[in-house]
This record gives sequence, C-alpha cells and structure tokens, in this order.
Amino acid sequence: MPVPTKWLPGMLVFGLLTGCALQNPVTPPEMGNGKEEPLRTEFRHAAMGTLFRIVVVGQSAVDPENAVKEAFARIDEIEAVASDWNRESEVREWCRSAPHPEPIPVSADLATLLRHSLSIHEQSEGRFDISLGSLTRLWRRCFLANRLPSESDLERAFLQTGMNFIELDGQKARLTKGGVGLDLGGIAKGYAVDQALKLMVDRGHPHTLVDGGGDLAFSVPHSDSAGWRIVLPSGPRRFETAGAVATSGDSEKYVEIDGHRYSHILDPQTGLGLKDSSLVTVVATSATIADAWATACSVPGVWPPANKSEMKEYPLGLEKLSVSGEVESWGVFPESVLP
Repeated sequence: MPVPTKWLPGMLVFGLLTGCALQNPVTPPEMGNGKEEPLRTEFRHAAMGTLFRIVVVGQSAVDPENAVKEAFARIDEIEAVASDWNRESEVREWCRSAPHPEPIPVSADLATLLRHSLSIHEQSEGRFDISLGSLTRLWRRCFLANRLPSESDLERAFLQTGMNFIELDGQKARLTKGGVGLDLGGIAKGYAVDQALKLMVDRGHPHTLVDGGGDLAFSVPHSDSAGWRIVLPSGPRRFETAGAVATSGDSEKYVEIDGHRYSHILDPQTGLGLKDSSLVTVVATSATIADAWATACSVPGVWPPANKSEMKEYPLGLEKLSVSGEVESWGVFPESVLP
C-alpha cells in the first residue's frame, strides 16, 4: 500500500529518498488564514541510478496517473539512449561503431544531447566535456579501489578524448575517432527531467515539478500556493516562476587517497577527481542547462562565469557554497526564505 507523502504547508522540500512507488493523493491541512493549500500528489520512480519524483499540484479534469506513467516511461527511454553503464545503450553502441566515415542517423534524443553538449562545451571554455568517457571509466575503477591511476593509464585514456571528434549535422552524427567514449552523465538526467515535465504539462497538468535526484524543473506554481519552496545547500529558496535548478559537488561522492580528497566529478584538465569540495547550484531556464553548468562550474577556472547571459544556454544565476560555509553568488538567484 502506498505511503502518503508528508505535507508541509506552502512548501516542497527535496532530498534523497529511497524506494519506488506510485503514491496516492494527499490532502493538505488548512493553513493559518483558513485557506486550504491546493491538493498535492507525488509519484516516485527509480531510474538513472537515482529516484525521480513528480509532484502535481492542484486538481485538473484529467487524472495525473496516466500522464505520470508516460513521463516515467519517457525517462526510461532517455536512459536507454544515454546510459554509460548499459553497454547496449544507444550512445555506447554509437561509440563502438566509430570511426564513422560519414554521419549516421541517431535518435532525436541523442542528437539533442550532443547539440547541447557541444554548445555548453564551447561556452564553458572546455570545462564541460562529454568526451571524457575513457577517463570516467578509468577514474571510476580507481575511485572504487581507493587508488590513483598510473601516469601511463592516464595518458592512454587522454588519447581517447576530444570534443573535436564529434560532428553533428541535424539528426545525423559522426565520431571520427575510434575508441572515444562519451559520458552524458552530466547532462542526461537534466534532459530527462525536462522531457518529463514537458509531457506532464502537455497532458493537462500545468503545475508540476519533476525532481531527478536533485536536478529539478518546474512549471508555474499554482495560484493558490506560495510558490515552489526548495531547500538548496545554502538554505531554502522560493521560486515563483517556471524554471530549473541543479546542484553539483562531492558532499557525498568522494574518496580520500594519500591524505587528499578527490571528487567523483572529473577535472578534464587532469583526468582526476576534483579536489575542490564546494557545492555549485545553478538556476536556469531548463534542467538540461542547469545540470551541465553545475558540472562545468565545479571545475576550476569557470567561477565566476563570463557575463554571457544573452546566450540561450547560459545560466540565469549560480551559487557556490564552500566547505567552510562561505557563499558566493552570481546573476539572478531567488531570495532566501525562513526555514
């Protein structure tokens, strides 16, 4: 039997959850002013190594459950395209078939992910790099073994990287070098969140939030609510418009080797995990952009970013929380609210 979601008046608090279940609607309690908060319904689904949540606020003429099932199926579909862990995923098979003498057809999802990745790679001056698949797998093995890779292993892996080997022409793509592995882990989850949200809104649920393990996208808040209240590393913030937010850092995924702390996030310049233990939160127009830029801005040299806010795929605002608790911010960021 599904367990009801805990309701907090006027707010949504997001964190790591466990389990996977569709949840029944939860009727919120009456607020202090005698006005009831709108109905909130929450659904959960495990995918992409994390837990996805869809929160639907308010009642509509259409029951949300069928739309939610479609949205979760859409997330699974994107995972089958972009997974680095599944050898049968489209991106893994595409890489194995390289080098390609000519561009070959790829799915619309893979083409879209490649297009965003190439654009953000350029805008971030190389800090966001999906061509690090060989380095990612090397570091993953060393991370689990609690050791650093050898210089020779790093050198071999670096030879199999390079965004210049990726060519995209509409819905056809070409990888000009064999052995190059692509890692879409810094953008695919955000893209899946965006696609799930779009489907929910298209199916008649205009006040929806999708959370993919900390990558969030949300439509306009319900008119009877106080907005989307989201707890970020620096504290709770209220979002009163549609948007997206993502946080990247090593607060949970890190290893200590020879007295040094290394993140699970790769530094594309060294091939090792980042040593900076800060958390970077990005606000953007989509979770795709927020997800990628949260990764890029964790890499030294991007903080603060150049003022390119007129670019379509640039963040609206960023916030960096250091291990000492110091907060730096840039751009437009929602104001803090009381806990």
